Amino acid sequence: MKAALISLVVLLIGSLATSGYLLLEHKNSTTIIQGSQNEIESLKKKTLAASESKIKAEKINLDLKDNLDNANKEVATVTSDLTAIRAALKESDETVIAAQSQAAKLKSQLADAEAGIKSLEKKTIKIQQERDSLRSITEEQKNALAQREKNVKILTDKLKRYSTIDLTPEETRTLKQKKPAGIEFSGVINEKLIRPGKISKPIKNSKKLILNNDNEK
Repeated sequence: MKAALISLVVLLIGSLATSGYLLLEHKNSTTIIQGSQNEIESLKKKTLAASESKIKAEKINLDLKDNLDNANKEVATVTSDLTAIRAALKESDETVIAAQSQAAKLKSQLADAEAGIKSLEKKTIKIQQERDSLRSITEEQKNALAQREKNVKILTDKLKRYSTIDLTPEETRTLKQKKPAGIEFSGVINEKLIRPGKISKPIKNSKKLILNNDNEK
């Protein structure tokens, strides 16, 4: 019985020792499990944070890509606009050059036209002067012709008057060769025509008197 009691005591002590060991192991296991769980939670949080960071990074990357695409589009638009502006400036420069050339051409044509107008004015003045001169000459010629006709009429009248007197052909030729008194070649008459009076002497004596008067003149 004593042996049984000792065995029971030994078993009880072994059981207590086993229970204590198991309790310690359980406590250690719980601590380890709790630590593992905590570590897992921490890893989950880190993983979640990393995932969120990755998502944010991907979003930022997408935003940057969109911004880059937009920037490239804007650069392309600006480049196209710049090309168009350069083309417009070139066309404008060409237009300005063409306009300047046209303006210079028009100025040259205007100068030529003004020179032509001045030349025509000079020609017109010259023609007018020539017309006035011709008109003056014509008037002078008309006056001279009228005076000559008047002189011819006077001479004709004188010749008719002389022809009424009985003159010989030789005396008539001599009379025709003589210059009538008071008659200039310019057509101006310096003497007045005196109508003959009644014949009071014989014709022969009158004939000699006329010839003597002509010789004295």
